[in-house]
Amino acid sequence: MPGQEWITTAVLLICAGTDFCSKKVYRWVVMLYMTLAVAGRLAAGMTGGMSVFVADLLPGAICLLMARATHQGIGYGDAMLILVCGLSVGWRACIELVLSAFFLAGIAAFVLLIKYRGQKTELPFVPFLLAAWMWQLICGR
Repeated sequence: MPGQEWITTAVLLICAGTDFCSKKVYRWVVMLYMTLAVAGRLAAGMTGGMSVFVADLLPGAICLLMARATHQGIGYGDAMLILVCGLSVGWRACIELVLSAFFLAGIAAFVLLIKYRGQKTELPFVPFLLAAWMWQLICGR
């Protein structure tokens, strides 16, 4: 689905920029992305049926539960973006994307932990999603 890859890349670029600069993932961007992802799914004929559609939502649903459980350690905007990524790229690619992003964020957190010992710092998560997505595209999903 090359069209969906372009849309996902554009949305992740926009959201990474806003998350990095203002620590926000704008709801309207995610809603537009969701509309395009669902339209792409419908245009492709919903291959796999409703069970695949629901499975594609699972990585994002788990992230929403994590956002709730950690009092937005991962934000709701990040989780909603992951939810829609699942619709756009499928659950397998979404799980790989999220795990890769967590790995990259963990490396950055470790570096910050060493550099700012004991000080509380926050990391925007979407730039790590973007980096993981770019890696998937370069290495061939």
